[in-house]
Amino acid sequence: MMLVGSILMIPAYLLLGLTDIYPVLPMMVLGAAFVLVPAAMWPAIPLVVKAEHTGTAFGLCTAIQNIGLALFPFLNGRLRDATHGYSASMLMFAGLGVVGFVFALLLKRADQAGGRVLEGRPPRAPGV
Repeated sequence: MMLVGSILMIPAYLLLGLTDIYPVLPMMVLGAAFVLVPAAMWPAIPLVVKAEHTGTAFGLCTAIQNIGLALFPFLNGRLRDATHGYSASMLMFAGLGVVGFVFALLLKRADQAGGRVLEGRPPRAPGV
């Protein structure tokens, strides 16, 4: 789902930044993307991290998220002040969607190498 959510962000932001279409459809697509990515990411943490490190993993993810939540509005404001428009901001966010998609691909590849824990394969019963 992270792949789908991150790929949805790219055309949505490009439509908002580069076209004059009515923004309802791209905003609905963004809403779907913002639902899919966290819904897949946060529950995956205990599946891929050792039990004794789960709290640290959640804390690290929260810290990284909060850095992004603090940094990117500032960068977006600076970009808006420099360009006097929203197109550059939308391109920046589309670029972040590309980065998210690349990381989702890397996570999928790592999951396939590690036994497909995230793809819903049920765990084997003991002794089977």
